[in-house]
Amino acid sequence: MGQQTTGAQDQSLTVRDNRTGKVYTIPIQNNSIPATAFKDIKAPFQPGERKENETDKGLRVQDKGYLNTAVMRSEITYIDGEAGVLRYRGYPIEQLAVHSNHLETAYLLIYGSLPTRAQYATWEREVLHHGVMHSDAEQFCRSFRYDAHPMAILTSAFAYLGSYYGEANPSLQGQTLYTKGDAASLAIMDKQIYRLGCPRGTWIKLSRASTPRPQPPIPGSYLTDVVPRRREFGRRTSVYKRVE
Repeated sequence: MGQQTTGAQDQSLTVRDNRTGKVYTIPIQNNSIPATAFKDIKAPFQPGERKENETDKGLRVQDKGYLNTAVMRSEITYIDGEAGVLRYRGYPIEQLAVHSNHLETAYLLIYGSLPTRAQYATWEREVLHHGVMHSDAEQFCRSFRYDAHPMAILTSAFAYLGSYYGEANPSLQGQTLYTKGDAASLAIMDKQIYRLGCPRGTWIKLSRASTPRPQPPIPGSYLTDVVPRRREFGRRTSVYKRVE
């Protein structure tokens, strides 16, 4: 029977590798262990073992479907699918859905707290000002299928907007554009947030409204003449069997 320990609890995991007899200590932080720590657990190849296992390079952690893998520590969201819990910055989604609008929730996610009246007024003004899209965007929206998925439209739209704002493109301004942390970089980052805060719904509406619906095949075309004949030919020749 184990004995109750006094003082601070040892936040670590002890692992014994029965292949080599070695013992390893892995630290526990935030109820998780670093998967890279298992790279130190090495063993010699066994007879007949696949070379691709790379046993001599350390133990791997297999988690099919990421059922028990913490990719990162997030201060933005908390999700418990089994219990039906979703929180943004500690606020239950049910409260935000009732008491906050889209812009307030966006501010909360980005900056970590709900805006004051003055902050919200500035935030709303900047989003509406910088969120105005170029008139050429209408032509861009016409290129999508009438039933294109919204996420496909948004992904393409973000890349499309990048062609208008070269000062915000790390490929043109340097890869440290958004990591320098100076006032100029933060101002560019804020402006990009303003630009993306409003147009998303507009992209979807434009693509739905401006994209023509599919038309029936034209008589005498490939769809009305050739395709049915090929199908009929396939049915006629299906009675033949290959001789082995």
